[in-house]
Amino acid sequence: SKNAKKNKELTTKLIESKEIFEQNDGYVKFQNYPTWDYKKGILTEKGFSEKELKLIEPIYKQVRQTKLDAKLALRSNRNGLSDKTIHKLEDNEILFKNKKDSERIYWKRNFESEKELRKLLKEKGIKGKEQNLVIKAWNTDNKIGYDLTGLKFINDDIAVYSLDDKINNWSQEKSCWLTNSTALSNKNDTPTIGTSIVQANRKKPTPMSKIRNGEHLHTHPGNKNKSQTEIYLITSGSAALTVVRNGKPQIKVLKEGELAIIPPNTPHCVNSVMGEYEQVVSQIPSAFQYGLIFKENMDLPKGYTEKQMEEMAKEELLK
Repeated sequence: SKNAKKNKELTTKLIESKEIFEQNDGYVKFQNYPTWDYKKGILTEKGFSEKELKLIEPIYKQVRQTKLDAKLALRSNRNGLSDKTIHKLEDNEILFKNKKDSERIYWKRNFESEKELRKLLKEKGIKGKEQNLVIKAWNTDNKIGYDLTGLKFINDDIAVYSLDDKINNWSQEKSCWLTNSTALSNKNDTPTIGTSIVQANRKKPTPMSKIRNGEHLHTHPGNKNKSQTEIYLITSGSAALTVVRNGKPQIKVLKEGELAIIPPNTPHCVNSVMGEYEQVVSQIPSAFQYGLIFKENMDLPKGYTEKQMEEMAKEELLK
């Protein structure tokens, strides 16, 4: 049909502009999920018409909201729930059936309130003490309406955060970020500096990817619309930093008290670390409100492998 042809043309255009990609199962997925206003600006720059934007907008907003809802509420720890209660919740289609992870439960719905969940439990015959235990488990990990920033105190001169209460915006797990743009916005609209801290104790050189799963060769943008610089300060131990220059990866070792300034558009990552390690990394500006649009993972240049770079890093760290 005419509409099917137009949809196919629009999908092809989105793929060619690298806004979506095809998965192995035949479905397509957006590369990142910033706010619609920001995404609309990017699409406009890439030549999408108002008519095309109107077709994309409802689909994008729905997918983005689904992802946000899933990360906020659908996964939690079992928090003391018995196998019997969990099976009952699964049989009543309140939880997904989960065979792989005995310590996690996966809710089938994003409940907006405790009242809504209690009503459903009552309808399914889950009452009394058992119902209270389910509600307690849900409340323990549910973050809807909660402050995820860890901010405890603020005035004109100082802000105090509790890292125990600070949650990662995307994974809903403990965050290594001390400050970022979603935690505190500057009153004068000047750029917020996002700062993270990572600690480890390793007697031998250890790939950072084994300590921090998200560590991968990546770059931050540098153009008139968005630009980000990163500063790595090693406060303890030593780190092997992979930096790609002119298509060739190099290993730079940073020891206690040394820092590296990574300009925009520079492929880099912390390859491996050793010792009683601690790094403090600042992003200028912090741009968490735009999701992962300020970070693009990259492959190593042709002819180089991850294992080869880890061996080079090990050799440099042991010198």
